Amino acid sequence: MERLSQAISQAWISHKFGNETCISHLFFADDLILFAEASEEQAEVISSILLSFCSHSGQKISDSKSHIFFSPNTDAVLADKIATKLNFTITQDLGRYLGVPLIHGRVVHTTYTDLEKRVQNRVLKWNPSRISLSFRSTLCKTSLSTIPLYTMQSTLLPKGTCKDIDKLFRRFLWGSRPCLELVNDRNS
Repeated sequence: MERLSQAISQAWISHKFGNETCISHLFFADDLILFAEASEEQAEVISSILLSFCSHSGQKISDSKSHIFFSPNTDAVLADKIATKLNFTITQDLGRYLGVPLIHGRVVHTTYTDLEKRVQNRVLKWNPSRISLSFRSTLCKTSLSTIPLYTMQSTLLPKGTCKDIDKLFRRFLWGSRPCLELVNDRNS
């Protein structure tokens, strides 16, 4: 993977590959995210780098896991040509990576509804009337607070999401079961 990174960096330095930003690619383990201009020339450079890497390393690109995302102002015909050239599937939603949503639009309060629901589902498993206040406090600090922390390491959560999660913590801490309407109210 280091050789692939070097090949991409070399192409970026020699202005064959890349974009106007300082980032050309990101790696995590065997996953790769490339950032490039939407042009047939760039697709050719990417294709040649990937084919060279595959032939030298013996590894293969997973066609079923390879996706390409285009900005909204990219011409649809050009996008199809590039996706066909690279043999990637065009996607409008990059989904999640390591449990964190890959955001490519505006972050709104409903973006992290699933995070709130995970906290709420955890709280609903426990009956606060059967747990002492000190143990509820310990559960909030150790178990409940870890759910949003992972996402918060890489993403700034909207204030409304933080307030709703805090409201779930407080309701559980003071002995009431959280209402199912808390998260569901916002979705309607």
